[in-house]
Amino acid sequence: MVMAVGARQSTKGTPATAPQLPPIWKEAAWPAEWLSLHASPTYYGVGVPRGDGSPVLVVPGFMSGDAVMYEMYAWLWRVGYQPHLSGIALNASCPGVTSRKLVELVENINGETGMKVKIVGHSLGGLLGRRVALQRPDLVSQLIYLGSPIRAMHAHPVVTVTAAVAVGLRALMRSGERCLTSECGCGLTRDMKRP
Repeated sequence: MVMAVGARQSTKGTPATAPQLPPIWKEAAWPAEWLSLHASPTYYGVGVPRGDGSPVLVVPGFMSGDAVMYEMYAWLWRVGYQPHLSGIALNASCPGVTSRKLVELVENINGETGMKVKIVGHSLGGLLGRRVALQRPDLVSQLIYLGSPIRAMHAHPVVTVTAAVAVGLRALMRSGERCLTSECGCGLTRDMKRP
């Protein structure tokens, strides 16, 4: 989980304090939150406006996969959209490689449906979705970020360690690549700065 965390602003517009990171222990509350979700009428589509049948691609965050996005996928289907999973089993690959695969997927979905695709991306998935939208604006109608770092990128220290371990393991398997680092040549950092 990569988080966008903003510093408080002073009256002159300069940062007054360092970014505040939420306590990682709060992630342990997910079972109670999951049960609460399933008890909500909204989960079953009660009182939710019906979708227009348009295709929606759901993209998972760093170190997660489509299994994490299945609740969103099923909910979108229940409320009247055509959801599609990304095909990502573990989002820990080079963002350039992953975004190229997502562009192909969006092209295929558009070819099958004849409609522009909405993208819902969680965390890193939102950044990947943004990259797809920048590369193929003719095929993407909307991009929805869920916890994506769109203004500044700050990761919780536990996430940083996880990423370092993932990069270290990948480096052993693929010497010479700089995937998931600031030195990666895929251009994700450059694309994050584009309007």
